[in-house]
Amino acid sequence: MTLLDATALTTVDALTDELGLTGEQSVTRLQRSVMVASAQVASYLGRRVHYGAAVVEVLPATGGGVLLLSRTPALSVASVTLSTDGGATSTTIDSSDYTLEVGVDGDDNAGILRSLAGGWGFSGRRVGASGDPLPGTESEAYTVTYAGGWVTPAQATDELARTLPFDLEGAVLDLAAQSWKTRGRDKSIVKRSTLGASVTFAQGADGGLPADVRAVLDRYKRRAI
Repeated sequence: MTLLDATALTTVDALTDELGLTGEQSVTRLQRSVMVASAQVASYLGRRVHYGAAVVEVLPATGGGVLLLSRTPALSVASVTLSTDGGATSTTIDSSDYTLEVGVDGDDNAGILRSLAGGWGFSGRRVGASGDPLPGTESEAYTVTYAGGWVTPAQATDELARTLPFDLEGAVLDLAAQSWKTRGRDKSIVKRSTLGASVTFAQGADGGLPADVRAVLDRYKRRAI
């Protein structure tokens, strides 16, 4: 039984090579290290990273000119529909009424779906003399079906080329190697003095990730719009 699934951001072979392992090893433990590291990276970035050919996302009709897609890079949009009457009615938005932007300076992490028809509309309550939208009261929702994310080494085929940035996979390998090397040990202890019998514990800030790993991952965090 394999523990790896589509969310794995590297492979067991890559981790084995990174660790310089020879001979027989526990494949299950290696797989677990890959999955733990992949989950840590996705959690730090705040979104799923791997490629999906038909990602379905439901977004509230909050008004404004953009819908922000979570699986980035967003590559293409298959359809956008507007659900009304509690989902009883669904209207397809014409593709000429929106455009998928890559963001500033070619930032393909943007995932911005911009309306070309005067905005996406707001279906909730409005408050105040100016009629400001009250978030969380929307009764309508847009359903966007799109292709997005990076093709990971595990997903790559002859027909589907790998697109995951190599430095991002390198960060995953660093975490997976750390997980493998420290298995069975108390990872909260970062310094131990044998003669003085003193122990230093790691702090839980920054997701518990090493600074060099965070430096890589910060380049792939979403930009505010």
